[in-house]
Amino acid sequence: MKKSIAFVPLLLCLFACSQKAPKCSDGDVKKLVIETSQELVEKKMIKNFLEKNMNEFSNVLNKNETSDSNLIAKIIYGQIPTLNDLKASNTPKIKEYVRDIESKCSKLSIESIRTSSKDDVAKKCSCEGDVIVTPEIKIPIRYNAQKTDDGKIRVEVNMQ
Repeated sequence: MKKSIAFVPLLLCLFACSQKAPKCSDGDVKKLVIETSQELVEKKMIKNFLEKNMNEFSNVLNKNETSDSNLIAKIIYGQIPTLNDLKASNTPKIKEYVRDIESKCSKLSIESIRTSSKDDVAKKCSCEGDVIVTPEIKIPIRYNAQKTDDGKIRVEVNMQ
């Protein structure tokens, strides 16, 4: 009986200690990378839009609309508005732009996944891939995925 009692903790330790690093292409990893990438893509799209269309953007803002006052203040002070800032606007062109961003971000996928490194002791992998926004827009990314002590997966994403 003593042998079987000692054997069970040993098996539990072997199972718990043998957990490996997640794979770059694991479903849970890809899901977290896409969720994180959505926020980054939104910011990138808003920044690109403002840089290319600052004059037009300033002209379509309804200066008398209170919902646009936050946007106007951010632009004046050189800040980039968030998607929520844009959603608060009642200006038709801005609402149209928000729908476009949301549509594109809801269809993100990740392709060309590559493992750069893997550390089974730290339960961490470093990866590269491309976030597909549209067939014409592919954004290279690097990401790390690591299992936490409680078995969950944590990701860090860097967009180039």
